[in-house]
Amino acid sequence: MTGWIKLHRQIMEHWIWEDSKRFKWWMEILLLTNHTDKKVFVGGKIQMIKRGSFHTSEVKLSERWNVSRNTVRKFLKLLQNDNMITTKKTGNGTTIEVHNYDVYQGNNEVKKHENEQQNKQETEHQHEHVRDNEQNTTKNVKKEKNYKNVKNEKKEKNHSAFDFFQNNGFGFITQYTAEDINYYLDSFENDSDEIVIAALKLAKDRNKVSWGYTKGILNTWLQTNLNSIDQVKFFELQLKEMRKNRNTSNQFQKKELTPEWLENRQYKKPNILKSNIIENDENFNKEVAAFKDKLNKKWD
Repeated sequence: MTGWIKLHRQIMEHWIWEDSKRFKWWMEILLLTNHTDKKVFVGGKIQMIKRGSFHTSEVKLSERWNVSRNTVRKFLKLLQNDNMITTKKTGNGTTIEVHNYDVYQGNNEVKKHENEQQNKQETEHQHEHVRDNEQNTTKNVKKEKNYKNVKNEKKEKNHSAFDFFQNNGFGFITQYTAEDINYYLDSFENDSDEIVIAALKLAKDRNKVSWGYTKGILNTWLQTNLNSIDQVKFFELQLKEMRKNRNTSNQFQKKELTPEWLENRQYKKPNILKSNIIENDENFNKEVAAFKDKLNKKWD
């Protein structure tokens, strides 16, 4: 990255000067901003990013500043509220426009003069450190290569949630859906891409292939303050164990409510009616015999 920006002494009277960390972030935003119109490849398309703007994402800035996406989002919101920048979110990141960019990047004549001064200073600086640079060239090249590899891996990961969505029957990603997905990617502090994919997988495994159902899962995780894929996995395992224990408890209660005597239906009925009938028959026969004897005596 080459070039320069200019600062007025009035910056020392600005609120951002009082916060060294945020002042550094603001300086990086100014340095990242395009000083001329520039074509960039974004989301499979070539887009023109105007002078005074640059395309990035909350993910990239959080990695660059080593803070959470939520912190990045709050800082950008703070700059917007003070009318210092405007942000425009898309399905492939965020475009930041710096207000009054000409204040920091002047006209061509001023540029030429200050460029000469800058080049002179850079040349002197290079002469002073040429020996150190020669000794560390191999080390720096290797470090830069490793950094680029890690950065590319993270960049690929950032798009895998969108890829999983489209490749697993959830439908076409509209602008509204893309903004939704980006919201959840920005809401989880760590492993956000893996967390969104995990929610999509759960929805698919439950035959609920819809973004609405997936959002319900993600909202539950957010409300539970889960901030990493490990916490999500542990939470889901706990839920599964609770359901298993609840089902086992229901089966146990059902079995206990069934009386033991009712389970064993092979019991012998007492022969109460039969004994009564036999006893009644003997009395009846005696009465009949006595009645017959009485009749015989009457007619003799």
